[in-house]
Amino acid sequence: MEVTLIDDDGLSLFLSRRMLEKFSPLIKIREFMDAEIALDYFKGSESTFQEPHIIFLDLNLGKMDGLEFVISLIDINERFRMVSICILTSSSDNDEKMKVMEIENVIEFISKPITEQKLFKAITKCLLLNG
Repeated sequence: MEVTLIDDDGLSLFLSRRMLEKFSPLIKIREFMDAEIALDYFKGSESTFQEPHIIFLDLNLGKMDGLEFVISLIDINERFRMVSICILTSSSDNDEKMKVMEIENVIEFISKPITEQKLFKAITKCLLLNG
């Protein structure tokens, strides 16, 4: 399983990676602290890599927020519509949540702090959706 973590908080990235490694040492994890760098990576390696099964994406990032990232990612290639996206946020704004959940490949909205239970629930949902 391929997982991409995008979060501008180093501690959140570290904790998420540790929980994923605990879930399965076979998970391949790619990490980014900047959505634009992640987008450039996906643009540059579009034809040479396996897209991730799931992206854990912080909603409130620096220059490019999570919503902008998802829209831009799908613009790169329609195949990214098949990638499950799990939104991470410390916000409690219900309007924001409803807007994000309208995106077809967003499967989960996780409020921080991230816990093993929340992370594993999203991975399980992704596996069930993608077989």
